[in-house]
Amino acid sequence: MGRRKKAQKKVTKKEVAKLAVVFNCPKCSYPKCCKCTIDKKSNVGNIECSICKAKFQMPTGILTEPVDIYARWIDELEKANANPDYEEEEHEESDEENNPESDGY
Repeated sequence: MGRRKKAQKKVTKKEVAKLAVVFNCPKCSYPKCCKCTIDKKSNVGNIECSICKAKFQMPTGILTEPVDIYARWIDELEKANANPDYEEEEHEESDEENNPESDGY
């Protein structure tokens, strides 16, 4: 006399929630109009609003997700709002670095 075989329980995998690719626009406040794309070949992430055409681009890495690009965009907008000369200072610094005629003094 042998034992009765037990019925095996089915193994169910938990579904992993996918991260969002469409976000609310921080400039025009329109819901779900900013689409984020990541180009893995050139390591560039883009986000663009389909309503106000606001754009943001940043370099990406292997682990970068669309939500990371959106968060960086929000941070950059907050910096720009806190300091109105933020973008101008950034361009002035890059001009000085690329100018071979400057003495550096």
